[in-house]
Amino acid sequence: MTKETSKASVLSFSRPGTWLVPDGFRDRAHFCLDQVQAHDAETDGDLADLKADPLHRRRILKAAEFPNALEFFSDSAVIAAAMAIEGFLNLYGVVRLGELFYQGNYERLNPAQKVAALLGTCCGVLIHKDDEIVQVARRVFDRRNALVHPKSRDLGRKDRARGAARQLPQQIAYDSAIDMERFATLFATYDPDATDLGGI
Repeated sequence: MTKETSKASVLSFSRPGTWLVPDGFRDRAHFCLDQVQAHDAETDGDLADLKADPLHRRRILKAAEFPNALEFFSDSAVIAAAMAIEGFLNLYGVVRLGELFYQGNYERLNPAQKVAALLGTCCGVLIHKDDEIVQVARRVFDRRNALVHPKSRDLGRKDRARGAARQLPQQIAYDSAIDMERFATLFATYDPDATDLGGI
């Protein structure tokens, strides 16, 4: 068989091989969520102490430090969750399609397109924009993009009057971790070999 007529095929995700993979993102997302929840619990306890003893003179919070720590760990959870999914998709594509083919045809797609393209090519399943796995991936990356591409906007009179609605950092971190795990579960329904986000 000549090089011109040879045909490569989609490979199994469980095939033997060695790949250099940046990992630990999933664990980092959970660690950061744990830190957010710990800060939240500590603040609740401090506020309860203050309520029980209004003359309590112990300094409860360092005004600038606690909100920054909360935001830091929340932001880090969001970014790590997105990195876990993106890292997994890149690993999945390289393992199943080969590095050169994947890089030339898939790597530059946005995450929702990448999910649909990889599952279509590798699993023979057509994924649409309203399918849950795409919606979950989009939510994770929308949160990530809001952090890494910060934008300013002019608030209209109505917005200024009622204050711009903003989700709590605790909820953003929690939602990101939940969506990351849901993505892993959903992906494994299409390819049972691809469990646990490939160790990412």
